[in-house]
Amino acid sequence: MLRSMMGRNLMPMLSLPILTDTSSTYPSLKDVVKLDDLTFQLIFDNPQPTLPYSMVNFASPMYSPKNFDAQGDFNGLPQGTGPFKLIEHQKDQYSLLESYDGYYGEKAKTKHIRIRVIPDPDTRMSALKSGEIMGVMDIGAIPPNLAKELIEDPNFELSTAKSTISHYIQVNGKKAPFDNVKMRQAISLAIDRQQLVKELYLGYPTPTVNLLNATSPFYKDIPVEYNLTEAKRLATEVLGGEREKVDLLVPTYGLDRYPYKAQAELLQAELKELGLDVEIRILDSAAFKDAQTKGDYNLALSTQGLPNGDPYTILTNYLTSEGSSNITVISPGDPAVEALSMSGVGEPTQEEINAKRAELGLNDPLLVQYGRWVIHAVQGDLGTSYMTKESIAEAVLGMTSSKARRNKAAELLRQMDMPEPDRKLRKYPFELRTIWFNGKDITDFTTAQMRVLRTQMQLIFQHPDSALHPRMTILQSLMEPILLHRLMNKKDGEEYVVTLLEQVSGGQIQRIAIARALTMNPKLLVLDEPTSMLDVSVQAQVMEVLKHIQKQRGLSYLLISHDMELVRHASQQTAVMQNGSIVELNSSEAIMEQPQHEYTKQLVHAFRAYLL
Repeated sequence: MLRSMMGRNLMPMLSLPILTDTSSTYPSLKDVVKLDDLTFQLIFDNPQPTLPYSMVNFASPMYSPKNFDAQGDFNGLPQGTGPFKLIEHQKDQYSLLESYDGYYGEKAKTKHIRIRVIPDPDTRMSALKSGEIMGVMDIGAIPPNLAKELIEDPNFELSTAKSTISHYIQVNGKKAPFDNVKMRQAISLAIDRQQLVKELYLGYPTPTVNLLNATSPFYKDIPVEYNLTEAKRLATEVLGGEREKVDLLVPTYGLDRYPYKAQAELLQAELKELGLDVEIRILDSAAFKDAQTKGDYNLALSTQGLPNGDPYTILTNYLTSEGSSNITVISPGDPAVEALSMSGVGEPTQEEINAKRAELGLNDPLLVQYGRWVIHAVQGDLGTSYMTKESIAEAVLGMTSSKARRNKAAELLRQMDMPEPDRKLRKYPFELRTIWFNGKDITDFTTAQMRVLRTQMQLIFQHPDSALHPRMTILQSLMEPILLHRLMNKKDGEEYVVTLLEQVSGGQIQRIAIARALTMNPKLLVLDEPTSMLDVSVQAQVMEVLKHIQKQRGLSYLLISHDMELVRHASQQTAVMQNGSIVELNSSEAIMEQPQHEYTKQLVHAFRAYLL
């Protein structure tokens, strides 16, 4: 960080604020309490064991406009960002912050701060030196070639701090010659990282070969090796003394922030020693991402806050062969990666489970999920035989005063919510009895069997917008399950996705959610209040589409809903739940006209009174 002796600051933040929805960044947060000047306490509705790892990267996001009301006050708790609130935001122009008196820590020293967007680094530099602006906010806002000038300026002094940003070369391991691991090893040995850091980054970054960033609590220092002689030997073994033409992608966003052009030229010279003739291709962000996704490249310069998340996220996203980041970015496609990464995964003992349950206070008979391992289910008889027969029953309804308990019933039916790696981790601390699906007892299925079974069961959420990745296009969201389960190649998958979208209509986000569920060609769809967030007219459209798809594909539906009018018209058979138990199971017509259980009678009576 560069700090001006006259009070101007160069802070390693962002020139464009990260506009974050706090409800997703800090889920289930109830309160923030200041304990002392250096400590605050976050209080949640539910345990959040992975939150500290997530906060390593994004502890203090800038709030998005939807976190504020019309007066500029917080809609919820003012956590995370500091003593200011956002009162105005003009995209690609500026953001205006105002001091927030309700902040629990030290109060703001000024009433307003205006953050301008100045895309050109030379213009930023001139504005800073002239005093037009008081500081810049971004890693890379002042590139190293300009920062050197500031370091030598007596009006500025220098301080440093660790960054979460890592620069790396992305290698396409699916294209020759880099499909040979020896060629990838040769590249790593041929790059003089220390010299690159010294010449292009003023000596401040740390050379590394570690996937994890140094700010991660799981980071381990791995020695960096530079051995050009060994690199040439490996390259000759792969290329046979012949020269190979390859391309190196450079994203335009890196040119203004980092010395990427000079870095690419330096790499070009170093790789020439290995027999590689490198063509530098400078692409805008969209074209760069498209080339990555299609695999249309050999090498690419990439920048990322490489994973600082919890161990499970790192394992599933980056290390397993089917991880999302592996498929779209790293792409090893090697079963050996899967076997190696899974070999270290263990199973908690019952004593460890009991201790963790006691520590977290999970002794009440309510649905609670801790991490990947502990499920404390509702107490009560969940009933038997309420799966629909394929192509015959349209839907089954579970209604109860507790949504968590309804969700538990759906979860037990589909057995999908517990993540990898071991089927044994799906054991519940109560008598599960058996679950049958399509004529098979799935209670003790192995991991491999469950992976196949998941393609046959899909879920459509009540809030489909929260189930879709905000950084993925619609095509990417729909293609993800197809690629993960390797059902089709990319070309056939894209054509299939287009036909799915043509089959569905209604609310746009719900339409995408339905199409995504259908990509796996499932036998069972669990519909979690699929129309509760839609207008009445759109509700009818969505249900009509679901009926049409059911008849066309021979699907079975499990419908979870509070809407008895919807249940009456959409379901053939209904299960009514109270306090986690099925209290009545009958045809939908019988439930509405001749309810037997007292709780069912109360529901039907309340429904009819509502209609009047």
